[in-house]
Amino acid sequence: MDDQPQHRDWLKRICGDLLALQDESGALAEEIGIQDGRPLPAASDEDYARANTLLITKNGDTGADLLYTLNYAFLGLNEAAAATGDAYYKTAQLKLANFLCRAQIKSILHPELDGSWFRAFDFGEWSFWGGDVSPRWGAWSVATGGTHAWVTSVLAMCRAETCLWEVAGKTDVKSEVEKLIPAFFPDQIPGDAP
Repeated sequence: MDDQPQHRDWLKRICGDLLALQDESGALAEEIGIQDGRPLPAASDEDYARANTLLITKNGDTGADLLYTLNYAFLGLNEAAAATGDAYYKTAQLKLANFLCRAQIKSILHPELDGSWFRAFDFGEWSFWGGDVSPRWGAWSVATGGTHAWVTSVLAMCRAETCLWEVAGKTDVKSEVEKLIPAFFPDQIPGDAP
């Protein structure tokens, strides 16, 4: 690792911009920006629901996105805390972890949802809510691979006081892939790349 003051400054600048949006609840508020040269959310009725878009309609709305933002921010904060040892990142990460645990779905009526997370959470109203304008991943979708897997993995790494960098460095991916190649590519000659 090449630990340089300039690199720490870059990390602090990027995380500072992100954490400026962190609410007392631990959530990170969404902000409207530009995607593919178009303002988000949709600029016109014709653009409405044509692509994945934000859950909010204006900056200042208390919406958090657990599919495209919080899950990856949680991972990034864990990595930043582990790489630097800086309490600034660890404090923000723990605050976000607390929010994620409290925003988790709890349902007796729908046990298939219990323990997961919806994409949208309104931390101002403390409810599962957001603009449902996305044709693919609406406010009340559950993405077990995109949210649940990341959040629970990072929670486990927090508990084990480790990070993805350390976990991945101890993983022998090559031998695991070699075991799987015959199942996925049965006509493959051993030793050939798929």
